[in-house]
Amino acid sequence: MYTTYPGLLIGSGYQHESGEENEFKLGFFFDYVSGLPLIPGSSVKGMLRSCFPGKNEAPNYDAKLEFIGDVFKENLGLEISSEDIRGLEREIFDGVNVSGTAPEKLSIYKRDKFLDASVSANNSQGITFLGSDYITLHGDPDKGEHLKDPIPLMFLKVLPEIAFSFQFSLRDSEVVEVIKADHKLALFKHLLLSFGIGSKTNVGYGQFTTDVPTQRVNRSASFGIEEKITPKAKHQVQTSRGDQDVIPKEMVGVLTANKSFSGKITKINLEEKTFEVEFEVDKPKTTCTIYKSNFKLGKERSKNLSLLESGLKVTVIIQNDYKELEDLKSTIKIQKP
Repeated sequence: MYTTYPGLLIGSGYQHESGEENEFKLGFFFDYVSGLPLIPGSSVKGMLRSCFPGKNEAPNYDAKLEFIGDVFKENLGLEISSEDIRGLEREIFDGVNVSGTAPEKLSIYKRDKFLDASVSANNSQGITFLGSDYITLHGDPDKGEHLKDPIPLMFLKVLPEIAFSFQFSLRDSEVVEVIKADHKLALFKHLLLSFGIGSKTNVGYGQFTTDVPTQRVNRSASFGIEEKITPKAKHQVQTSRGDQDVIPKEMVGVLTANKSFSGKITKINLEEKTFEVEFEVDKPKTTCTIYKSNFKLGKERSKNLSLLESGLKVTVIIQNDYKELEDLKSTIKIQKP
């Protein structure tokens, strides 16, 4: 499954601040072996269990009971009773078989297991998967301070369109015999796609899709085979901000450090604080598209996108020798009026 905009935030409760200027203010969870972002299996299990009704006095008990029943009926073609749903919950999450005269604790070898979810090998080789974002704290609205001195706090996130692999070791149900391991897997997938996982899901983070992002280079984890599905002769390079620079592969050896090209601003995205620039290369005749978040106005560097407008002519100064499927570093220069 692939992350969607604005991305995924995991482990935000971990304390890590050192007091340094411009540091990330929220925590993040990494696998201590690989160093990659990781969603612990316990978090996956907890998120899935929160969708089940729980005990009779639990909040939204009846609504959750009805919801799980509807998922089985409408998505899996199975009609199961409320009693079966409660028994299935105990079996999956507590490892208890309640189908007999007395509850029976299942052997560890018969229990369902929730493994860590990790960054998948289906991501493009060399793709940027981490980026920064901001949450802005405001004053007390009851005191009329909701627009007074907002404080932006920077945090780390997994960017959109990053593939994650959710893994389980599931058994056929002993409580509801009609439910097999594949039914459980389909149920878990539906719940993850419906509700997401991680922090700040109420404002869009932590959501997933099964739609494969366009312009992606797919890689088989088993055989290391790369299948390019980009348009012929063009490659999209994901920047650290999650945008997609479009640079033809023929530009290797053409876009070199300290070269400059004439271009123009074609799009401004105030919400994401980026702008799009197109520039032409004469030999071979080619159009390149890049995304930037800052520019030079005279000798000063600025991020004030309100100073820009679509169609504004700019100078693109290349900072590094471009290599295929790697970031192109550049400076956008605008002359003072």
